Amino acid sequence: LIPSLKKDIVVTDRKGNYFLKSSKVYQANVALKTSKILNEIIIGSFPLFVDHNDDLWYGTNNAFCRYETNTGLIRQYIYPLNKINLTPYKFLECIFQENDDEFWLGTVEGLFHFNKKSEKWKHYFNIRGKRNSLSSNVIFSVLNDPKYPQKFLWVGTNGGGLNCLDIENGVFTQYTEADGLPNPVIYGILNDKSGKLWLSTNRGISSFKPEYKENSKDKNIEIGTVNFRNFDEGDGLQSNEFNRYAFAKSGNGTLFFGGVNGINYFNPEDLSTSDYVPDVLITNFRLNNKPVEYPAVDGVVAKDIVLNKPVYLLNKIILPYSANMISFEFAAMDYTSRGKNRFRYKLENFDKEWIEDYDNHLATYTNLNPGEYIFSVAAGNQDGQWGDKIAGINLIILPPWYLTWWFRISLILVIAGTIYYLYQYRLKQALKVLRIRNSIATDLHDEIGSTLSSIFIYSEVAQRNAENISPETSNLMKSISSEVANMIEALGDIVWTVNAKNDRFENIINRMRGNAIELFEARGYTLHLEVNDKMNILKMGMEPRRNFFLIFKEAINNIAKYAKGKNVWISLKYIDNSILLSIKDDGAGFDINLKSNGNGLFNMSKRAEALSGHLEVNSAIGAGTEIVLRFPYS
Repeated sequence: LIPSLKKDIVVTDRKGNYFLKSSKVYQANVALKTSKILNEIIIGSFPLFVDHNDDLWYGTNNAFCRYETNTGLIRQYIYPLNKINLTPYKFLECIFQENDDEFWLGTVEGLFHFNKKSEKWKHYFNIRGKRNSLSSNVIFSVLNDPKYPQKFLWVGTNGGGLNCLDIENGVFTQYTEADGLPNPVIYGILNDKSGKLWLSTNRGISSFKPEYKENSKDKNIEIGTVNFRNFDEGDGLQSNEFNRYAFAKSGNGTLFFGGVNGINYFNPEDLSTSDYVPDVLITNFRLNNKPVEYPAVDGVVAKDIVLNKPVYLLNKIILPYSANMISFEFAAMDYTSRGKNRFRYKLENFDKEWIEDYDNHLATYTNLNPGEYIFSVAAGNQDGQWGDKIAGINLIILPPWYLTWWFRISLILVIAGTIYYLYQYRLKQALKVLRIRNSIATDLHDEIGSTLSSIFIYSEVAQRNAENISPETSNLMKSISSEVANMIEALGDIVWTVNAKNDRFENIINRMRGNAIELFEARGYTLHLEVNDKMNILKMGMEPRRNFFLIFKEAINNIAKYAKGKNVWISLKYIDNSILLSIKDDGAGFDINLKSNGNGLFNMSKRAEALSGHLEVNSAIGAGTEIVLRFPYS
């Protein structure tokens, strides 16, 4: 009917027409013994696809084209791209028809969805760094899911492995060599009657049956675990390398895949699965990438020797903390399908889940913390069945000396002993200071105090004797008596300040009360004293106690000397970790803006600063005076 053609590409429709493409496109009918050249179709267009209405679809580098076989008309649908980057491949690589109006197109610029009726496009492409996008923009094959064809679409890519598109939400799931694929180049995808998918790659044929699971929250269907079974030349394939476009399924379910050395065809129903799962052994142990030899003593690590028997006979290996890198090698006891067995391993107390391994027979761990671990490994056959037999070995990594229990206990004892010693030392020093303070107070009271008292008495007697004899001498003796009296009073304050027993605030309050009552009763004042009960449990050191008491004393002395009032209100409170002292009278008051010639207020302010506190004076002529002292208690 037509000239002999090489590398013809053939598609057929339901009317018995064959469409062949070489340098030209031919339409031939064997039954009618007719043929013609379709000159309207652009030379170089590819691939050819006959839809449900027997129209011929094909692609160019800028449009998706439809040839109506009944009318001979051609319609072009321009790709929704501003710029098309040409590669060694044609732009359009595969065409898949979902229903009468909807097509999926695999291109070198990603996946396109096209609606013939609405002429609308949707574009899916790779987004760098985003795992739920298309893994590669070069697509060789597309097929809808055998069980949920409206829900999932399987996409074979050039170098990006297998992708599954959830059509409803536009999310891709990627499957690569790490998941068990033999190769990331997927040329063809076909399904069999049982729902399995078969993939042709650059390293043989791979098959799997999708597992589905329902999300309990939204009842959404998701793809579950995917277990690949891989076939290669050892299973009878023409070669491990297959080609683009060379895959098809016949009416009886036979699958055809073309490769570099011919064609393989088979009916999946004729293939049997194996229930045999091999045993597994740990065959070697490595330390810092070097095999560890035996014998050794009790399985304990020496400088160059670790094991006292072959590793597959050991129950335990003990290592020092300096063993930073360890490896276990393992093997399946099955030589019928060399390289087809699977492994999964887990290091308890380190790995949370089993780790599946398809190609390597080695598990490596680095920088493990001191402790006890159990390494376990199991084998599975090429059909994804796992055995119950697990090979395992206990691994103990010894801690360094500074992490051992005896070192920690010793350290705790040393720290506790040091703390106790420091506590005892500080206590002794504090007691020593208290004894010195009490001794000073006693000496001041007994020696200097008694001497001043004697001087005061002598001066009083001398004053009375000199009143009639020499008035000038009497005045001098009177001045001496006054100064000595002031010294005795000041010395009393000093002795009281130095004495350690007065550090308790209860004693401070008693002295303040005694001084105030003695002073104000003599001047005819009514005293109103308010003290917070919380004050009694507080303590105050010698220096702050002295400054605090002298501020109080200066304030009440000023009232007694100058206020000329009838009432005095004294309030002492403990509020928010602070001590608050308020002294108020209803006397004459004074103008706080006028400069005073005395040093009383100045000294009180300086003592308040020494207490890290604040002194506030409020007064007005005829309105009395209030002094407020506030300082932190620590």
